[in-house]
Amino acid sequence: MPLDQRRSAILHQVLNTTSYVTCGELTEQLKISRRTLYYDIEKINGWLKETGLTPIKRRRSAGFYLEDQTKKMLTSEMKTLTSSSYEYSPSERQARVILRILTRNRRLLLQNFIDENHVSRNTAIQDMKHIREKLKTFGIVLSFTKEKGYFFSGLELQKRKLLAEYANQLMQKSSSTAAVTDLCPDPAACEQQIQTMRSMLLTFEKLLHMKFADHVLASLSVHFTLFLIRLKAGKEITLEQEEQYAIRQTKEYEAAVRAAAELPEKAFISDQEMCYFTIHLLGAKISQFPASSLIAGELDVIHDIADKMIVDFQRYACVLFQDPENLKKHLVLHLKSAYYRIKYDITPHESDVAASIKTKYSDIFCLTKKVVHHLQKELRKPVSSEETAFIAMHFGGWMKREGVAPSLRKTAVIVCPGGIGTSKILQSQIEDLLPNVDILKTVSSRVYETMTLETDVLISTVPLPDRGVPVLIVNPILNSKEKISLLKKVDALSNSAAHFHPSVHDIMSIIEKHAEGIHKTELMQELTEYLGQPHKHEKEANRKPMLAELMTPNHITMADSAPCWEDSVRIAAKPLVDDGSVTPQYVDAMIATIQTLGPYIVITPNVAIPHARPEDGVNQIGMSFLRLKQAVSFSDRPEHSVQLIIVLAAIDNDTHLKALSQLTNMLGDPENIQLLINAQSAEDVLPMIQKYSN
Repeated sequence: MPLDQRRSAILHQVLNTTSYVTCGELTEQLKISRRTLYYDIEKINGWLKETGLTPIKRRRSAGFYLEDQTKKMLTSEMKTLTSSSYEYSPSERQARVILRILTRNRRLLLQNFIDENHVSRNTAIQDMKHIREKLKTFGIVLSFTKEKGYFFSGLELQKRKLLAEYANQLMQKSSSTAAVTDLCPDPAACEQQIQTMRSMLLTFEKLLHMKFADHVLASLSVHFTLFLIRLKAGKEITLEQEEQYAIRQTKEYEAAVRAAAELPEKAFISDQEMCYFTIHLLGAKISQFPASSLIAGELDVIHDIADKMIVDFQRYACVLFQDPENLKKHLVLHLKSAYYRIKYDITPHESDVAASIKTKYSDIFCLTKKVVHHLQKELRKPVSSEETAFIAMHFGGWMKREGVAPSLRKTAVIVCPGGIGTSKILQSQIEDLLPNVDILKTVSSRVYETMTLETDVLISTVPLPDRGVPVLIVNPILNSKEKISLLKKVDALSNSAAHFHPSVHDIMSIIEKHAEGIHKTELMQELTEYLGQPHKHEKEANRKPMLAELMTPNHITMADSAPCWEDSVRIAAKPLVDDGSVTPQYVDAMIATIQTLGPYIVITPNVAIPHARPEDGVNQIGMSFLRLKQAVSFSDRPEHSVQLIIVLAAIDNDTHLKALSQLTNMLGDPENIQLLINAQSAEDVLPMIQKYSN
């Protein structure tokens, strides 16, 4: 029985661990259910028994493991896996074909790929079609002649990028350089060359007193070995003279020349190629480096970019980092290598990590997209989603370090026998109520009885037979009490029921419907203290409200003018003070912050978003909106004149991000800003707010 890609990955994970691998680690890494994992383990153990080895064992409360003797024997066995004992996935087959063609030293025909990948002729032909599509991104064409066999046409720069890209893919899937070296003309010599390149890179580290990230050291050793194969075949790179000159001025170039002196193949590496190798060294992710390693003058540029990005991120996210200088040091460390990757177009295509960041931390990713223009402006090149995602990871990691962890997401399946219309209505309500829960699908009760359950919770309009997954029973149309009940139940599933707090704002809304002549501020303060929310601001079931929920009609003010910018902030914040969302001290803190830091709150022409820290007097998350007919200026400069002021009262660094993201999307269109300036009443503003709250 052959091992497929996923089962091979499981076996590699258990083989390479020094202790145990838990079920949770494997299901999270491979995005599979426990049931699927146990099925795969059973199949792997069948393969191990066929090979004469002891199967994977499991120790309760610890995890999966292999006996030491089995590990020793298996390590050797895994290195010699052939296509008869391993089933390549389509993406692996195509990557193998690409590397074989790029490192070939003889004519390659379709039959070669049929034999090496153990596939049918039709499958090999389909692989070639998919490869041709993939090559379009690189500007490379797959060609064939009887004399030459299969070969690639295009720029050598792009072929090198292709080589590195698909070498990385194969190594990530197999956790071994053998996945690449086996495709080279002389695998043994290739393995030896990788070790030589690794020694050269270690020398390079010592010369510059820096260290590459571990995975980068491994990948660079392989990339440089593959580049050398191309060089020996007479395939040289071409760089502009200006680029070569700029690279030669770096300490990295000088260190690369000295480190490469120990290579037996030094004669094959021209000065132009040495510049190309240096570009990859400059763009490599590193764990530490001295500031002097940058080109003269560019250190200031990168520090300036980092400063602007941090200021803008705080402005758009409406947060104030406690330690921005330390954040800047970490960001500069990342931007230094990103700068060269983007400048010389050696950024890899989107990885699984980048895709995960975009999905799990979409709010932070969207905010980061708004600040990377500083890097784009300097380089005059677009910043890819891959690079943006890794910059977002730095901002997200810093927010977590300062006390805010991104919300953990759960999955749910809706079971509803009432038809498509009813199920869609229920799904819409639940998605609005529980933004941290991903609805996987809606199914009927009959489908539920036979389907495979791979979800955290079931939400149903009817009782269901117990199948080991929690079931929450709801009505197709949820009223306020039922919504609060559902929030509590979902919160309880997260083992945080003790942290649930009724919303003071919602309670106030109910009281106002049935009572007159109440003292709102005093009542809000008393309710806040009674419910235990004076300073901690517990998140309501990790819920992130939408823009329309915060910017309500009673939070919208229209005025002709304001005597000064301080008064404009007070007028804009008045609705939040009146309903008790913030204290008067919070307004004073906003004004003091602007006086200290300057008009950083002016995020775009005509728009300002004043805010202060949660501990300065926020009782309840909120937003308020002020439109002035006559602009007020936050400084002597004309670009700081403002007619739209949106006050933000955030309870932490995280809960307001969804509404803020919707607000910035709305304000991203200059036509929308003009429509808001021309608005005469709250009724003119609300449709636009609702439009961007979806």
